[in-house]
Amino acid sequence: MADYGSPVVVARSTRIALVFLAAVAAVLVLSSRAAFAREDATMSDPMTLEVPGFPDAYYYKPRTKARRPILMYLHGRGGNAFEDCRKWARVARRFGWVVCPQGPSETETGGRTWNNDAETAQRIIHATVVALQDMYPGRVRSRQDILIGFSEGAYIAQQVGLRDPAHWNRWLILAANDRWPRTPSAPARCSRRRTSTCACTSSRGSGTRCRPTG
Repeated sequence: MADYGSPVVVARSTRIALVFLAAVAAVLVLSSRAAFAREDATMSDPMTLEVPGFPDAYYYKPRTKARRPILMYLHGRGGNAFEDCRKWARVARRFGWVVCPQGPSETETGGRTWNNDAETAQRIIHATVVALQDMYPGRVRSRQDILIGFSEGAYIAQQVGLRDPAHWNRWLILAANDRWPRTPSAPARCSRRRTSTCACTSSRGSGTRCRPTG
């Protein structure tokens, strides 16, 4: 009769368990990749939102009809808000409205730019939120929404978040540069830690707090 308490049997059982767990993990990873691939292949184009006085924005509805926050993505210089919205919708629709406004000017390559103009950007962002709320009454939050900014859009996100922390109290800052003019000092601290990705929260009472995420 085998001694199931012997070191040999225990070691063999441990190897079998590890192989099983590794196989399960592999299946889960492959299933997740396949799911993302299927979703990307079937991802519809973003809907167009007319923003009075400014370029159209693009957006995706959340996956529920309950009231949800806005996750607003601000493109970098020369960016394509239409394509960027498709990419972010893959992971962000489960959390809320994915909204992608466009900078006011066009670059030589056909992309959009914010011209480093935070005041105009703030007007565009506000007008975009109002247009979305008018189209979907009662389904769009107007406080504690999320700004996601890449490169030049990261600069804009910092500026707008500091000016209106009651509305935009959470930011995801990607590929930021703390040498932009008038860049707030809190996100700059993330740059001094040699990271270009920063998550921030902001409130009038406690100011802005940022931590590096990459």
